[in-house]
Amino acid sequence: MKKKVVKPNDKPESASKPDVSEKIATKNALSTDFEVNKSVRSKVKEATKALKLYLEKKAKADGENMLFGDESSMVVQFSLSKIPERERQKPVMIELPHPLFDKTESSVCVFVKDDKEDKQKKNHQVKRKLWKNLVLDGAEAEGLTHVKKVIALEKLKKEFKQYEAKRNLAEQHDCFLCDKSIIEVMPACLGKVFMKQFKSKWPAPVKITKEDAISDIKRVLNCTPLRIPSGPCVGVRVGKTNKLSEEALTENILAVLNEAKSHLADTGIKSVHVTATSCGIALPVFEQAVQMGREVRATLKGATWKERNPEKESEKAEKEEKESSEEEAEKVKVAEKKKGKLPLLKKKKKKIVAVKK
Repeated sequence: MKKKVVKPNDKPESASKPDVSEKIATKNALSTDFEVNKSVRSKVKEATKALKLYLEKKAKADGENMLFGDESSMVVQFSLSKIPERERQKPVMIELPHPLFDKTESSVCVFVKDDKEDKQKKNHQVKRKLWKNLVLDGAEAEGLTHVKKVIALEKLKKEFKQYEAKRNLAEQHDCFLCDKSIIEVMPACLGKVFMKQFKSKWPAPVKITKEDAISDIKRVLNCTPLRIPSGPCVGVRVGKTNKLSEEALTENILAVLNEAKSHLADTGIKSVHVTATSCGIALPVFEQAVQMGREVRATLKGATWKERNPEKESEKAEKEEKESSEEEAEKVKVAEKKKGKLPLLKKKKKKIVAVKK
């Protein structure tokens, strides 16, 4: 009976190479979920302080070159782990401890529906303008002095039909609100000016009734909108840097982080940065780490290109097989032509006829 000779370079059968596909599947596993813990709070405080100082120095350096004051807004930027299935036009309203819009300097415009009785009246008859008066009277009673304009739907369609009129309207006001009952017709009325150029000013829906026309408007003005995007990033405004203090901005950022976590649970939060609209600096607050064990690293290090990319390898094999089959078919055709099965067409010789004189 022959004994099996084990060479020094041979490896035992038990120490076979582990299944790479299973190990690579855990490559993108995330170690921790997003939580507003002590470290995140301290990073938010540091980032707010640093951005505030940077913008103040930048404003002093620009000085006389700036036509208007620094109107930059601080923004919390979320990078998502997964792209949402579809974009949602209706925003999620996140309540802030310190409102975005100042009552003394900001301007708010509200779109309301048409009054049924006013539609039946002729042009020379006096119209009561029910919904417009309800909103203006309620705003005055509640002390909402920044609600400066109320536009009915019919007026919006007639007077703001042109592109320049819509652009001027968007530039005149800081915030736009709209009655829930007419929010579906807003894309047709406001067009690309609001949907693309002034996307941050897209009107937020509010509930306006005869019994209570102002309470929902008051609530929404204390909120900031979170719009689910069609891409991997979403930004949420938390306040103007020249209007709010460092502590107020920090409190607003933490309120947004606590609320946004539940609304972005389906997509997952990959990273969070704090930035401002007038600077290209984004300071990291949270970054999700990749969980990768020692065994996975060793396996990936020793894996071949074929093992790392099984799908590309299968596509490459199918392509090569298709090319080889086409080459074989061409060879068969050439061989059959040589044997005479497919004779080549011969050109007919032209007969020269002599003409008798």
